[in-house]
Amino acid sequence: MTGTRRTAALGALFLTVLTSACNGGGRFLPTSPTSQTPPPPVTPATPVILIGTLSGVVFEVTSAGNAPVENVQVYCDACGGGHASTYTDGNGAYSFSDVQTAVYPLWVAKQGYDLAQPTGRAGTGWLGSINAEVNGDTRFDIELVRR
Repeated sequence: MTGTRRTAALGALFLTVLTSACNGGGRFLPTSPTSQTPPPPVTPATPVILIGTLSGVVFEVTSAGNAPVENVQVYCDACGGGHASTYTDGNGAYSFSDVQTAVYPLWVAKQGYDLAQPTGRAGTGWLGSINAEVNGDTRFDIELVRR
């Protein structure tokens, strides 16, 4: 096959392929449009900060069961705007209001007692601290043991 015939044969093959995509009238058939809208950008989630109350009971375990301990000083450095301290009532109850979602160390003081499971070391006058995880209104009981 000569160069001219080869070129003519390749041209005919090209036209055959090209016209196979047409609709007989010599026009390309339109492709069906696909509206693939890109997904919206991913926005990182904003952490939810709840304001609630941190409250609970300070108790000791006795042979008769859990017994509330009154007059225990409970201190929370960042609760309710900072430097909040309270004493347990006759039922061993304490409470802090306007507390944001976070983990707070609670410092506890009561002569003759120790924290059952402290998470922080004792300091002058304090039995130590225990971490309370707050998420909205949270109840967090604290166990003491007699020395």
